[in-house]
Amino acid sequence: MAHSGTFAVRRAVVVRVLAVAATVLPLVMYASGWGRTSEGFLCGSLWEPSQAEVVAGHISTWAQFLLPAMVAAVLVAERYGRRWAPVAGIGLIGLVIVVVVAVAVAFPPHEICTGARRPVVIAWLPLGCYAVGAALLLASARTPLLGRAPRRGELILWTCAGLAAVVSTAVSLYGRLEPYGWSCYAAGPVRPLASDLFLMWFEYARGLAVPAGLVAVAAVVAVATRGVAPLLVAASAVLVFGFAEPVVELVWPSCGGGRLTGAAATADWPVVVAGVLVALTGLPAIRRPAGARRAGPDAPADQDGPAAPAF
Repeated sequence: MAHSGTFAVRRAVVVRVLAVAATVLPLVMYASGWGRTSEGFLCGSLWEPSQAEVVAGHISTWAQFLLPAMVAAVLVAERYGRRWAPVAGIGLIGLVIVVVVAVAVAFPPHEICTGARRPVVIAWLPLGCYAVGAALLLASARTPLLGRAPRRGELILWTCAGLAAVVSTAVSLYGRLEPYGWSCYAAGPVRPLASDLFLMWFEYARGLAVPAGLVAVAAVVAVATRGVAPLLVAASAVLVFGFAEPVVELVWPSCGGGRLTGAAATADWPVVVAGVLVALTGLPAIRRPAGARRAGPDAPADQDGPAAPAF
């Protein structure tokens, strides 16, 4: 009977983590080139979208960028006895699906030269990932998460980590006016093609909020399992996004200048901050229950609820 209860709790944790991961998968697909088109054109003037189309596009884009964080936030709230958290997560996913479809139908693509409308294009595969995430949350609704709720310090660190990752996305989208290293690429040694493709994927991934999605998945895993090992893995994964370009810059400096200077300039510092904050959430001083320092060795470890299973 105890074994059956433990399996049910572990299943509840795994299903919730997979649900959040399903909302991150479309971002990884976009970064990997899915749905990206390239076409040549030669015309006197280019079609320009209306202000309404620009605003609608930003709303649809950021709704997908922020969906993993929003779903993770409501699942973390479940630790505080909010049994409606899975249903709220389903509602958020459904709302994003409606927004994406509505924008795609209301503002179809246009010919770049003539401005003529093209057929409506709906990204069914990413929407399918969102539907899978909603189905997983629905399947987990009857098995609540058990264990201690995260402390205020943990919540603050997770919130700041998520905000730092979102800042990185905003900087990648709106702050960089030219691709990395192109202004002085010829001054340095020739880089292998694999390293350029490597950097290009990470550049796309940062601009498509993949690091923010990783932070969201890590938050659910850490809060649900209370394990330190998942935190270290998640922090390392986030830091890879921050230091990918500096590592390549150290090996193949693009501008012919100082290696350390060039590497420091190319680091994605908001992502680095996010990774450090994720690692800090595992510190015992942050996770220690309230009053634990005042309690003696014979005091009960926690009275907030049964502990989650170790993974």
